[in-house]
Amino acid sequence: MMPSRWVAVAMAYVPLRVDVDPRTGRCRPGSVISGASASDQAALEIALRCGERWAMPVVAVCAGPQAAEALLREALACGASDALLLETPPDPDPAPPPGLPWHLDAVAALLADALRGSEVVLCGDRTPDGGTGAVPALLAHHLGAEQALGCTELEVDGDELLARRRLDGAARESLRLRAPAVVSVEPGAARLRRAGLAEALAATRRQVQQQRVGRWPQEPSTAVRTAPFRPPPPPLAAPSGSANERIVALTGSAAPTRARQVLHVAPDEGARLVLQALREHRR
Repeated sequence: MMPSRWVAVAMAYVPLRVDVDPRTGRCRPGSVISGASASDQAALEIALRCGERWAMPVVAVCAGPQAAEALLREALACGASDALLLETPPDPDPAPPPGLPWHLDAVAALLADALRGSEVVLCGDRTPDGGTGAVPALLAHHLGAEQALGCTELEVDGDELLARRRLDGAARESLRLRAPAVVSVEPGAARLRRAGLAEALAATRRQVQQQRVGRWPQEPSTAVRTAPFRPPPPPLAAPSGSANERIVALTGSAAPTRARQVLHVAPDEGARLVLQALREHRR
């Protein structure tokens, strides 16, 4: 049972690093260490700050396997009021075709059902396992909420959020957001507080709400064509000068040319001169 007004943080359970045997250089069995990414930790810290300023509980939600319960207990130790685990199937059914984000949309739809009614949803920008950062945008779509993606700073200003994010060309953009809103932050936006020993021990005994997802929804669209990856064209400098100068440069009409000559010679000498001119032109 969710409270009437609350702040949510959507977290992802992702692989972070691999435990390698230093003597052999090989990965140890079961060596993949998973947890919350740096951007998700920043989102949790900002959600806790929002909860303190607005006197609202903070609920941590994760869609992932049963092992993600450890991630949510860490959020409880840091100060989250409640935690919810949406236990998902191990593999999508059917497997997602390449190039279609329907699987990400399915994850966003599951999170939206659980987060509906929250004032603000904080998310990490993108996961370190090759994530695209599309889930926060899809989540805002399902919630019908305002969105600010890839924020580098986030401040609480009364009942609003003041977000800043970078744009192309070293530009910056400032946004004012009202609830409901979905905000994704970069890893440098905040540093997660350290949980105390008493809080960490108490979190191991707290209950994490769980909802089991039977299967992934069916694919909403069908791939009609797949093609290999093609990199974008390299950037080219903008044309400079007048139109006449550009035409002269393209045609090469300004380059020095050999003057035309009219010679009256014997056939053998004429053939020799023609071959000589062709050799010089070839060079």
